[in-house]
Amino acid sequence: MAVSAAEWASHSCDRCIDLDPIKNYDKFELIGTGGFAKVYRGVRLCDRLDVAIKIMDKQQLKLKNAQSRVNDEVQIHYRLRNSAIVQLLEVFEDDTNIYLILELCATDMQKYLNIRQQFTEDETRHYIKQIVAGVEYLHSHQILHRDLKLHNLLLTKDNNVVSIQ
Repeated sequence: MAVSAAEWASHSCDRCIDLDPIKNYDKFELIGTGGFAKVYRGVRLCDRLDVAIKIMDKQQLKLKNAQSRVNDEVQIHYRLRNSAIVQLLEVFEDDTNIYLILELCATDMQKYLNIRQQFTEDETRHYIKQIVAGVEYLHSHQILHRDLKLHNLLLTKDNNVVSIQ
């Protein structure tokens, strides 16, 4: 699951070359949890890029028999590049955890809806159009999103939907 040398070199600079990849990131507050992962807001030190750091405990993955799901998630992210899919920047692991470094989104649709209470018809049309386009893109690559819910519909800073996290 480690990132290739070529992929690592594609973004590294003098300040981001630690052989222990997690040391190339500052980790901040917890922004989400899932069945077997915790997601933190982070910053890549070499270029100050805001990222999401998804940390999965290997023991928990084993207990929940979820290693293959993680491998599938990584492969899907590497295969597909689309504005409707959260961009996977890097994958690495240590003795206890697997780390996915992902594009950082502003919020999820559930939190945004809780704040807004309701959307206008135009906003609803805007979001539904993007969600449908994202799902169509996945289906065109024979991928079925099995956990499509408001918490998994992420919004970018400019309020565009990213439908896979």
